[in-house]
Amino acid sequence: MQLKDVEAGLTSDILLRRPDILMAEHQLLSANANIGAARAAFFPRITLTLGAGAMSAALGDLFGSGTGTWTFVPQITQAIYGRRLAKGQSQGCKS
Repeated sequence: MQLKDVEAGLTSDILLRRPDILMAEHQLLSANANIGAARAAFFPRITLTLGAGAMSAALGDLFGSGTGTWTFVPQITQAIYGRRLAKGQSQGCKS
């Protein structure tokens, strides 16, 4: 794709509509997102799950008193062996 030279006196709005400028901008945004994802791999993932319901042996007693149940499951996950891989991905995204 061959683009014409920019003439003096044109506004910058014309430059922002050029396909090569738009492509470079999107590539920069994509690279920045990849760096953020690679950095996030260094930190632990925290998940909190909460559930509530009712439980009974008979259907008629399902909504009676004392049939309520609940669960709370906290979880923290940290990669032990993937740290070297995450570091390599982070460095690769920066270059």
